[in-house]
Amino acid sequence: MNADDGIRRVFDAFQGGDPRALFEVIAADAVWVVNGTVPVANVYEGREEIFHLFRETRRLTGGTYLSTLRWSL
Repeated sequence: MNADDGIRRVFDAFQGGDPRALFEVIAADAVWVVNGTVPVANVYEGREEIFHLFRETRRLTGGTYLSTLRWSL
């Protein structure tokens, strides 16, 4: 699996609410950056912090948050 495949799998799993798939795809030492001034803007280091971001995003949006992958680097 290349990096783009992994990123797509994360977005697919997040939309489908499959935490097991997220655990399999997101490395223990991954870094996830949320830019801007939104309440969850931060640098999340490690799988646990990233999963906290996902839980907080779900909580803040009442479970209505949707994400679309448009491009990746």
